[in-house]
Amino acid sequence: MELNTKDIQRLSHSFPPDYEHNCKYLANVHHIIGNTKLNIDSKRIYYRPIKNAFELKEVKLLHKEWFPPDYPDAFFNAVLNHNTYRSILALYDISYKNKKTTIILGCLLYELKELEFEYVRHSIADWFQDRMSLYILTFGVINEARNKGVGRGLLQKLIQIANQNSNVACIYLDVVAYNDQGINCYEKNGFQLVARKKNYYDIFDKEYDAFMYYYYVNGAKPPLHLKEKLFGCLQRLSPSHPCRKRKQQNYQKIAGDAITSASEEEKTQTSLP
Repeated sequence: MELNTKDIQRLSHSFPPDYEHNCKYLANVHHIIGNTKLNIDSKRIYYRPIKNAFELKEVKLLHKEWFPPDYPDAFFNAVLNHNTYRSILALYDISYKNKKTTIILGCLLYELKELEFEYVRHSIADWFQDRMSLYILTFGVINEARNKGVGRGLLQKLIQIANQNSNVACIYLDVVAYNDQGINCYEKNGFQLVARKKNYYDIFDKEYDAFMYYYYVNGAKPPLHLKEKLFGCLQRLSPSHPCRKRKQQNYQKIAGDAITSASEEEKTQTSLP
């Protein structure tokens, strides 16, 4: 079932600014929220991995709304089976049609990868350790749940997972350069800009740059030459890009607030195997 929303333009900032067809809600959650006129209470949002095929189907539809690439079924099946890829959902329970219904407010998919030392300060001893990183594959929040702490909650849950594994040194991601909304979210949550990748994305037959962001955990630190990398990256930005206005911003690690301890059940659900 598809809901036409002709009055809405560019539902997701992951799509190019001039793209006109990202204007239709596809996931069931929008219908439920629209029919119940739900007022989301941020204290009732909780987090866990995808559990079943029904949730996976909803996540597929959300990805069609959020991202230009058409992800194959094999990708989502790997997420559900925890093969290579892992998931964190932001969930909310409501009463809908006289029964309890769980809706998805946001989703973060990630994978465990070998650490690349270029953007992490290291010592000789690190070369003999199995140092790892967490790479954010996709990250999105429904528009109805904006400014409710959903995005922050998903990122904090991932940071908590990373801190529970002492071999993990960082969390990192790539974001298309025009996605100001995503960039603001990462920066507000302590991620550091470390590089700009020229023509990294090919979206609808047009090339776009990407920014690489890092968040350091378990005592890991950025390389000593990070300031020079950042200076060069910012110097190459277009004068019209919003990041140019923030060129005086201090991109050194923002001390995050202490993450609230999760219950033992949540730790079991979201911890690395």
